[in-house]
Amino acid sequence: MGQLALNGRSKKFKQGVYIPKNKEKFFGKDGYAIYRSGLELNYFRILDNNPNVLKWGSEEIVVPYFFENKWHKYYIDIFVIFKVGEEIKKFIIELKPYKQTVQPVWSKRRKQSTYLNECREFAKNQSKWESARNFASQKGCEFHILTEKDLNFN
Repeated sequence: MGQLALNGRSKKFKQGVYIPKNKEKFFGKDGYAIYRSGLELNYFRILDNNPNVLKWGSEEIVVPYFFENKWHKYYIDIFVIFKVGEEIKKFIIELKPYKQTVQPVWSKRRKQSTYLNECREFAKNQSKWESARNFASQKGCEFHILTEKDLNFN
């Protein structure tokens, strides 16, 4: 399926609707997943075609997190149930560009406002991920952050 603008979202990123080929493995109230980046689209395809994936869904789990003195909702990118050998494992996965998973570094060549925005986003992500780790632990899942480096999408 091609690109699609989603509710006023930025057209800077690849966005659209992914309709799984293996519908029996996908769970979601609408029967499709919305991807908000090329990284998500590529990972959806991997999940859909991997025979060790028993079930998967996108943005089906909502975790509350606290940031800047108030509560927010964090929509987890992926929930997946894998068969790993003889074991069944549950994972909560966040997909992010590698650059967004490391502390921003100040440089005189950058605008201060850009650096401050990156620092705020990094702090917000840290809060989200801590909440996701706690949620996963309580539910018997593993939480992982995957980047293009983990998935070999350079």
